[in-house]
Amino acid sequence: MNTDDLRRELARLASDDDEGLERIVRAATEEGRSAADAAVAVWLEGGELGTRARSIVVSLEDLALASLARSRIPPESSDRAFRMQAIARAARAAQTRAVNALFASLDDRTDLGSPGGVAESRAPARRVCDEAYLLLRGLLFADGGLAGSVASTEAFLATPERERDALIREAKSSRVFRRLVDDADIDR
Repeated sequence: MNTDDLRRELARLASDDDEGLERIVRAATEEGRSAADAAVAVWLEGGELGTRARSIVVSLEDLALASLARSRIPPESSDRAFRMQAIARAARAAQTRAVNALFASLDDRTDLGSPGGVAESRAPARRVCDEAYLLLRGLLFADGGLAGSVASTEAFLATPERERDALIREAKSSRVFRRLVDDADIDR
């Protein structure tokens, strides 16, 4: 589905047509995964074509992640090892793209306002850079658990904007954040 096709499909929908939106998502998902699904299936068949398909799976990187994760576990140990390595490489490629986009957003001070709602009306205003910082922290410290994550987020947002700016500047230059970005650069 290209951009014009998507525009046409969306224009046909009523504003409250959730089933229509779900249909578009299913079609786009199937279309988007079809090449990776086919490459994984041919690789798993083995033989000369399987060897060629394996090269395609590697080249697809993050596009092959879901297909690899859903695929059957191959009987050959070398194929199982390849599958694990390809899954890790694909996940890393997806993380790379996310990290680079989030890191670039650390300089965006655009105000997002407070989340809204009665209970949220006293919540501090958020900025794009605050969200990017919190999301990058989530990638770095994913094992912190939901409770720790919520507490950390609330504590960060409760600090004055000037202090948040200092924390973001410090994070951008810290070895941990720099390593996340530098390690994520697999397109070298």
